[in-house]
Formats: sequence, structure tokens, C-alpha cells
Amino acid sequence: MSTEAALRIGLRAAARAPEGGDASRRSGAAGSAHALHRLYRWTGERRFADASRAWIAHALAQRASRGGFAGF
Repeated sequence: MSTEAALRIGLRAAARAPEGGDASRRSGAAGSAHALHRLYRWTGERRFADASRAWIAHALAQRASRGGFAGF
């Protein structure tokens, strides 16, 4: 994948509002947050950092007081 394609896909992902899914790191909100944070560290593009924060907040909001490991 080219650098331009990665940035184009990342910017599309950063423009999406966090929604649904689960909190997992592999394919859920935490994974989206991690990937967007890596793009921010790579490019310095503030939109990636803002989107990463939004996705991590979404992941943490999915915590249930009596569910699974640490509430997830």
C-alpha cells in the first residue's frame, strides 16, 4: 500500500464518528484509536490525534460495572 493510500484511508477513518461495535483492540474501538494514534505519530496531523481520543473515549464508555475482565 502506498503512503498516499494509507493517508487517504486514515483521513476517511478520522472523519467518522465513533459508533457501535465493541471495545476490543483487534477490531473494535480501541483498535481504531490505536491505529489513528499511530497515524498521528507518523504524520503529526492533528485530525488523527483528535479522532484517536474520540475512539478511546468511545471504548471506555463501553465498560460495564459487572461485565468481563475489568468491565469489558
